[in-house]
Amino acid sequence: MTLNNYVSIRSNVTNNKLETFLKKNAKYNGVSEFTDYVLKPTNKKTINTDKDLMWCREIHRNTWHAMKIGKFYPFYKKDIKFKAGLQVFEMPIGHPYIECKSIDEGKKYFKKDLDVWFKFKRTTKDYSYGDISIYVENVQYAGLSVDIVCRKESNSLKENLKLVKDFMKKNGVSKTISHQVATLVAKSLKKI
Repeated sequence: MTLNNYVSIRSNVTNNKLETFLKKNAKYNGVSEFTDYVLKPTNKKTINTDKDLMWCREIHRNTWHAMKIGKFYPFYKKDIKFKAGLQVFEMPIGHPYIECKSIDEGKKYFKKDLDVWFKFKRTTKDYSYGDISIYVENVQYAGLSVDIVCRKESNSLKENLKLVKDFMKKNGVSKTISHQVATLVAKSLKKI
């Protein structure tokens, strides 16, 4: 999968229409549970996780076969921008996945001194409907939200965005969250 056609839009779950649709029409793939460790340079007190986000994900339970339980995966979203809820970014670390045995091993891939700024748990119910993946997430400190994703490689970014927007409109999902989940948690923890 390339990131050139990857569309992910997060929203608050504001009604039961989406939940009803998922129960009746979508394929339920299972539950994933993981802990995200948000990283920051040792010499900085705070960072803007909506602009650049470095983290390691520890997998506790998952539906994604590419990530193994008990392992850590480093990620770096660079130069993040939001346009109508769509996030566009570069991903120099984490695509493809890098598997590590510990948080300390994961931090080494960033080639700078980093501290764990904070951590939070996520529980994700994973659904699919056609070319759309739907992740209903309960995020520690930030509550419930839904991430609607389309990554059909044969489509352009614009075509995948249309599929996501049409799905959202059909299911009464209208309010987008133009922040990283880490930013929502940081605000809740009064880190920023």
